[in-house]
Amino acid sequence: LIHHIDDVYSNIGELRRMSKNLGIAETGRIRIAMAPALGIDLIPSAIASYLKLHPQTTFEIETLHLRQVFRALKELRVDFGIVFDPPATPGFMIDRLATAELVAISHESMFVDKGKTLTLDDLDGVSFINLSTRSPLGQLLANRIESGGIQLRSVANVETYQMAKALVAHGAGIALIDEITAKSAGHKYIVVRRMDPPLQFEVSLVHAESTPFSVLNQQFIGHLKDATRSFLQTPFAKGS
Repeated sequence: LIHHIDDVYSNIGELRRMSKNLGIAETGRIRIAMAPALGIDLIPSAIASYLKLHPQTTFEIETLHLRQVFRALKELRVDFGIVFDPPATPGFMIDRLATAELVAISHESMFVDKGKTLTLDDLDGVSFINLSTRSPLGQLLANRIESGGIQLRSVANVETYQMAKALVAHGAGIALIDEITAKSAGHKYIVVRRMDPPLQFEVSLVHAESTPFSVLNQQFIGHLKDATRSFLQTPFAKGS
């Protein structure tokens, strides 16, 4: 009986929290959860340009990993999430914002031919900074490496793409990261090369099926789609 009473109080607390979150969602506020890589340059730039057009809007922003984004959506804590390659999940809708690629980044002192594309075979024997398979892009990379029968000499296994970029900037090795992180600000002496064949993934927006978008959300999402595609079209900085 005590166990059932605890469950009832827990459910009441959950309902109160969700009701509060739903009330917040009905105001002129946009609540976003995003992958950390998107919070370096892309989303801040999109929000800043949107605020110039709609100065009365306010934003609540959380940087979370994929599972945490789905939890925040389930709790109605955020209106939508922006993530890389989300899996199909019951109760959630997925909308593609853009298609992007994993790119190779290395210190400028590595590789003589700085202009060419790279294959995974080119990385044989090179100190490699690997992505955790807990991330969607880490799993994508692991699957491609396994299917190609390639053996890489991993010197580090990292959780975030920005950490991989920092290690590369300090000369620890080469890494494959998303092109958004590669184009974002921070760290010098890095050279970026595309992969052949390309390792593509989706930049996607996820939201709960039970909570339709407000007009305000729809306006910002349209702006965000344009900003994302524009960002991906910018060239890589030399020695960025």
